Amino acid sequence: MEFAGLLHYLPAGALAILWGLVELAQTFESDLWRALRSRWALIFLAGNVCLTGIVLVMLDLAFPLEPRQRFLLGLFAGFGWQALLRTRIHLFQPLGEQHEAVAISILDLYRRFQRFCWRQIDQALIAERMALLDRASNLPLDYLRHQFRLHRHASLLSDFEQREAEFWKRLSQLPEGEQRLYLAAYLLRIGFDFLKEAVKRAPSQGSSVRE
Repeated sequence: MEFAGLLHYLPAGALAILWGLVELAQTFESDLWRALRSRWALIFLAGNVCLTGIVLVMLDLAFPLEPRQRFLLGLFAGFGWQALLRTRIHLFQPLGEQHEAVAISILDLYRRFQRFCWRQIDQALIAERMALLDRASNLPLDYLRHQFRLHRHASLLSDFEQREAEFWKRLSQLPEGEQRLYLAAYLLRIGFDFLKEAVKRAPSQGSSVRE
């Protein structure tokens, strides 16, 4: 097959990478850039591309088309393989004399691969996140409370004002160390770089923070 006959694989592969980036962004939103630098993120994206390529090869074999139509086929494969994953197509393996079968969902196989990659990425990120969280949880409590308040009130998606009094009442019932850990963990979920900058700007233990 000439190179021109393979050009429709490019949009399919690009869409597969886009799907993978969306899923990575949804899962590792607070630490996306470091997650993308993990080799397991690249393996996950490569798996998406390979699966899309397999779907497109099958379509090429089943529906021989003119070169001009193959570009649309590439787009269809790029968008459509995710739809294929979500169908109820199963592979069946007979077992024993009773002809029992084990159903293996294509979506289940993909999700197992996805969860494995997610765990590996998380393990690659967790050491630095733990170290940063440990530093942040030793910051002055007033400073952490102030940073928490700033974010919750600045967010356009937060309804914190409606339940702020109850939140602080419940938090104050915890030991001071647990309060600091909870607030630091919340700031970490906003973003790794966000908390890192907050730690850099933090006052010393003896300094006061304006509420």
